[in-house]
Amino acid sequence: MATYRFGKHPPKVDYRTLRLRSYLTAAIPAPPASYNVLTKVYTKLNMKDPTKLFPMDGNDTLGDCTIAALAHAVTAYRGLVGKEMIMSKAAVVKLYMHLTGGLDSGLVELDVLNYWRKHAVSGDEILAFVSIDPKNHTHVEQAIKLFGGVYLGFQVQQNCIQEFDARQSWTPGPPDQRRPRGLCRWIRPQRRDRADLGEYTAGHLGLVG
Repeated sequence: MATYRFGKHPPKVDYRTLRLRSYLTAAIPAPPASYNVLTKVYTKLNMKDPTKLFPMDGNDTLGDCTIAALAHAVTAYRGLVGKEMIMSKAAVVKLYMHLTGGLDSGLVELDVLNYWRKHAVSGDEILAFVSIDPKNHTHVEQAIKLFGGVYLGFQVQQNCIQEFDARQSWTPGPPDQRRPRGLCRWIRPQRRDRADLGEYTAGHLGLVG
């Protein structure tokens, strides 16, 4: 039987965090009905194998989803400019253990972003990041369209494992407090698929320098 690991801690709020809504203007167009960043990545890299571009990175045995998501973001952002950059599993696990102090304890997404802003990861630093209101789906969609992705987490429902094993779409239900899950998502979902994501608990956009 497959095993699954969850490692995103509940969101941390810091009043100093910049907010996307402070920088959006009425001149920014509404997001499209559908948008898939990975289509551009696949074309630029002449590759369509997501298992190679976005591997598990140890998240089947460790709660390192926040760092695996960071690694996948690097791959996507680099891919958008035609450069293949895939962090190794060893590098992902090493960074995860560095930030947790050697324990498989999971991480807070805001702490990961603050670290990334101050330290290069796989050769990249982010210049800044902003928070996104997780209940404002339009802002989430605009951020994905404008910048190529958001770094977000969501709380999964109690029966998420059973639905996943049955290859069913996730549907809303009572949240499972034991399983806050970190995810980096680039594919802007169709409107009818929003419920499949569960409940957003945090959203951040990192600007890569």
